[in-house]
Amino acid sequence: MTDNIKPTLDDSVVLQVLAQSKKATAIYNSEDLHIRFANDSMLRIWGKDRSVIGKAFEEALPEIKGQPFTSLLQNVWRTGETYVAECMPAELLINGEFKRSLFDFEYKAIKNDDGSTLCILHTATDVTQQQKYWQEIRERIENEQQLVEELTANNEELRSLNEELAAISEENRNALEQLAMAKQAGGVGIFDLDVTHDVLIWDERCKELFGVSPKQKVTYSSDFVNGLHPDDREHTVNAVSDAYNKQKTGGKYNVKYRTVGAEDGRIRWVHAIGQVHFDAADKPQRFIGTVTDITEEVNSRLQLEQSESRLQDANEELYAINEEQASINEELRATNEELADTQSQLLQSNNNLSDSRARLRDVLEQAPVGMCVLRGPDHVIEIANDAILNIWDRKYEDVIGRPHRQARPELEGQPVFDWLDKVYQTGERQVNREFKVMLRSGDGMREAIVNSVYEALKDSSGVIDGVLIILEDITDAVKERRQAQHMQEMFNLAIDAGELGAFYYNPQSNLFSGNEILKKWFGLGADEHICLELATNVIAEEDRRFVNEAIATALNPASDGKYDIEYTVINPNTNIPRIVKAKGKARFNADGKPESLNGMLLDITERKQDEQRKNDFIGMVSHELKTPLTSVNAYIQMLQGRSVKNQDVFTAGALDKVANQIKKMTVIINGFLNVSRFESGKIHIDKQFFDMAELVKEVEDESLTTISSHKVVFAPVEYTPVIADRDKIGQVINNLISNAVKYSPQGSTIQIACVTKENFAEVCVTDAGMGVKPEDQQRLFDRYYRVKGEHMTAISGFGIGLYLCSEIVARHNGNIWVESEFGNGSTFCFKIPVVN
Repeated sequence: MTDNIKPTLDDSVVLQVLAQSKKATAIYNSEDLHIRFANDSMLRIWGKDRSVIGKAFEEALPEIKGQPFTSLLQNVWRTGETYVAECMPAELLINGEFKRSLFDFEYKAIKNDDGSTLCILHTATDVTQQQKYWQEIRERIENEQQLVEELTANNEELRSLNEELAAISEENRNALEQLAMAKQAGGVGIFDLDVTHDVLIWDERCKELFGVSPKQKVTYSSDFVNGLHPDDREHTVNAVSDAYNKQKTGGKYNVKYRTVGAEDGRIRWVHAIGQVHFDAADKPQRFIGTVTDITEEVNSRLQLEQSESRLQDANEELYAINEEQASINEELRATNEELADTQSQLLQSNNNLSDSRARLRDVLEQAPVGMCVLRGPDHVIEIANDAILNIWDRKYEDVIGRPHRQARPELEGQPVFDWLDKVYQTGERQVNREFKVMLRSGDGMREAIVNSVYEALKDSSGVIDGVLIILEDITDAVKERRQAQHMQEMFNLAIDAGELGAFYYNPQSNLFSGNEILKKWFGLGADEHICLELATNVIAEEDRRFVNEAIATALNPASDGKYDIEYTVINPNTNIPRIVKAKGKARFNADGKPESLNGMLLDITERKQDEQRKNDFIGMVSHELKTPLTSVNAYIQMLQGRSVKNQDVFTAGALDKVANQIKKMTVIINGFLNVSRFESGKIHIDKQFFDMAELVKEVEDESLTTISSHKVVFAPVEYTPVIADRDKIGQVINNLISNAVKYSPQGSTIQIACVTKENFAEVCVTDAGMGVKPEDQQRLFDRYYRVKGEHMTAISGFGIGLYLCSEIVARHNGNIWVESEFGNGSTFCFKIPVVN
């Protein structure tokens, strides 16, 4: 491979390559991926210093092995094709710890004149924080959706909102009459500032007031602060800072200032009103508000002031010319002062009206339910928010200004029009819960289930002049609730039919309870909840520790919440033992803390008793068969000796075949005896300190002597200290090798490896045999289980070998598994803890 290293690049070429990248950059100048150059940004990403320069990629970053980057680089070198990836994860060793980060990167082949690859230019950007930010946005959207669901479920809060809307409607009828025209005219701009992430959003009107292009993205500093008139900038920015202080202002923001258009240079006067929202620690999170163009109002006031000034000058001239007109001038001056007061009051009224408009607009647009305002006896649609337009399947311009009956003809023959007339005529509120109604959907109709409120609106004199509609589409929620009720009924029926005990455990309150069957088994009262310690006290003493460990494991997020165990319960009232199989699942909150552990109990007492009787019988029969087999084996050995002495070739061959069959029978009987001992708990695990490398070497020597039908390859094993039963672990390895020989074609290769991974010694045996189907892989280690199929008819066995392996590994706190694709061989592995 070293013969293919390209000539070293000189400095001028390196600088030419570096000029093509402004990001974290590295250069590889051989097919073996030797690092010719890496700038400081790339070294920071790798967590390495300049000692990596000149080394091969995987030598410099050994943790990259097993990840796809080396093969991707090699492919770019061979093909010359650029590889680009976005948001790709990488595990890197940073300051002694593995760190998972996300990167946008590019591998670009730089070619010679002959088209061959000269080097690879590697540029990368760490986008981990960017992805976390978008995740936070998605979580915020989910939180807002949860808030919508809570508002839906809380009818009392909805009624309170209706009352508040009615009050606002009575106080601001004139604001309601002008709201639609004001929105359509675009006189009001809306801003939304994410304070935490410094993300600013302006609508088109707001951008217009700051002289910014509608498609331009804006920021707080470059567009808002720089867009302020120099004379108004300080007091406006201070007003924002005061709004961020909840103790000082409560988050309220009300200020007037001038803007200087970024593109047109035009000076505009605006009136800004907003509200800052805070988190639990009173830190500002979101700043929402409106800006209104008051340029004409200010210009009018200035013109009035100029007029007053000119009038004052004229009065003074008249006073100088004719003192007799002094009294008239005084009256005129008083009139001017009254006019100024009137103008000031008018300005204040306009400000109050703007505040009312902003509040009403916020209520309507931010409401999670559909809302609209109808005016007059014909119920002309004056205001409709996006939520209600979605329910109606209408666009804004299709309904605003039209009578409700004309805008929504699909309601003919349904009671909605009658309800509107009744509310308008009587003033009585109409509330409907889970009302079925036919609504428009595209070119057809759909049946919907809604909650609705129809509230009369009154003017300042108390006369009804409109109707407020609040509408919520709960079709999906009702269907899901009914489906959930049906599923719960079927679930309860299945539990009762199967005589299953259901248990419920709350880790936070430490209370344990269940259904009637479970309470009967545990000796609990009908409505009794007890702490977990009292519940586990009814478990047989020899099983109690394992149950507590299984519960603790299930409540650890690393276990995925799985709970599966068998144990004996002794009823404290009757002292009757009952063997149960418990299976459940723990649930965790967003912080990874357990919220509950729920599941089922199945009474397996009779099944266990049947199994015990079967195991006793198998043990007795196996033991009784072992003695005569031993005698037969002795006679065979004696006859083999005589046949050799007499040079009777035929008899010697026949006796060898009989001896082999006796060996197979002995292995089967020993397997049955071991199964019986495991099931009865009489098997003894003699743990001792030893080196797995020495054990694997002994197995290798034995295999090379006894196995001639296959090529058996053992990988080198480093020093691997363990504390285990040496003979039984050797039995597991030999069993896996024996199975590989049995289920793979003669002449094929069997590979055995032992490596240390994450404080475990992992042994794997790989063959080129027939493989295992996915449905069989889950049951391969069950007792007496054998794979079915035509390819298995010629292979003997009782399905106890892998079961014994599984039991031995389990008693060493280890794990055993298979990785296989049917028709493409199998890899059987087990792992046990190593000694630190």
